[in-house]
Amino acid sequence: MLKKLSSIETNIKTQPSSTSTPITKFGAVGSISLNEQEKTTAVTNLINQNPFQVESQLRLQIRSDLSYKVDFNERYDSHHGKVILTSVDIDNDNLEQLNKALLTVTKSLMPLSDEELIERLTVMMAVQNKQNMKEDDLTLKIKSLIQLINYQDQIPADIIVHAINYLTRNSPWYPAYSDIRERCSHMHNTRIKMRDALHKRINLLAFDNKIMHK
Repeated sequence: MLKKLSSIETNIKTQPSSTSTPITKFGAVGSISLNEQEKTTAVTNLINQNPFQVESQLRLQIRSDLSYKVDFNERYDSHHGKVILTSVDIDNDNLEQLNKALLTVTKSLMPLSDEELIERLTVMMAVQNKQNMKEDDLTLKIKSLIQLINYQDQIPADIIVHAINYLTRNSPWYPAYSDIRERCSHMHNTRIKMRDALHKRINLLAFDNKIMHK
């Protein structure tokens, strides 16, 4: 199994992780663009922390960026034992500050490179029980996971590393994508709600300014 898995990386053709402009229900986040060095630095900062530290610091930084004119509304989900961010109320009309906060959130949403994700997924599968998969099947599985993690859902680097580390230590069998997504969705959705709230506020102010100057 280890011998088979060791060839996975050479069988999967990789490319830089998707960092395309995310599309939200409020439209494309078009005001934020990171260069390659900024993306690399953001990912490095993320994987050197756990997601709980990242979220705590993210909230503090957003409050600071917005001059504390923001409220995070939450409820406790007793069924799952989690605190859920239900909405973000922003009472700030300063576009410069709003874009600064959006940049902060954007950096927290950067995914791993495909190459590093392959390495981590390969290690995880190397220590789990064999499921009678041929090498081609394993290659397809990892390639499909990369597509879902980095391109479809664009799961942030720290969150996916945390999930893979957990599953490596606690799952005896190769996880389905639903297992990985379950480990990630709560923390990822929190950041998406922050991003969407900022984008909605920026769009609203831009629309109001456009009307005023007609």
